[in-house]
Amino acid sequence: GFARWIKSIGNVDRIRFDGEGDGQFSQVVCAELGISNTDIPAASEFNPILRKRIEDRGAIKKENIVCDALIPPDPGGTMVVIANQLLDAFPFSVMRRRTRGVILEELAVSEKNKGEYAYQRLVNASLHEDADLVADPRSGLFAYSPAKINYVNNILSRRGKTYLAVIDYGHGKTPEEYLNDTNGIAYSPTSLHWLLKMAKKHSGTIAYSDLLATWSHLREYDKLNNPTGWQNLTIIETNNEKGDINVCKT
Repeated sequence: GFARWIKSIGNVDRIRFDGEGDGQFSQVVCAELGISNTDIPAASEFNPILRKRIEDRGAIKKENIVCDALIPPDPGGTMVVIANQLLDAFPFSVMRRRTRGVILEELAVSEKNKGEYAYQRLVNASLHEDADLVADPRSGLFAYSPAKINYVNNILSRRGKTYLAVIDYGHGKTPEEYLNDTNGIAYSPTSLHWLLKMAKKHSGTIAYSDLLATWSHLREYDKLNNPTGWQNLTIIETNNEKGDINVCKT
């Protein structure tokens, strides 16, 4: 499906797979596009073991595999950037919005599957102007990630025409879920409201947005039509042919 979408764009000078994992996704897309082992595809992955697996698959050249998705993308031409379950994995703090505009930083510690929560009031402190302040209406919780902000600013301020495809979790979470989801790996949701805000900031548009059903690889009997979860797919399009190059570098 991603390969068909990229073909519909026309000429693409660069495709970057950010947070690529072991490279299985990029291998399939590159093969379908006929660009394996060319200068068009690139990838980022923090884990060195997974970077080696990407290299071994042969779809992306070793010199085009970088360790950090915050490295600014190449300027010029048309580029597709696919952030596949990346934004939710950036480091973040859990904040709690209280009445009268008070914002608390929540420090969550898990011991033997029991949550212990301490709250620290932020005094004379300000969050980044691009912060996603959409809070869970049940608990007032929201995730604050400067790294996520910098990443999206980097991509959308790139000189040239850019398509940023974000596959991410978008629903609110309880304190326990922040600690215990995904086998103990903490991740934070990204709201569509925030992606729209960031697109508008860079004079971009939301080209597509919808929910994706996540299916189990081995579907159990009588559960054939039951998805195991939901994610959001949002595509942002920007055109900065005369804009600044990567105004946010850190």
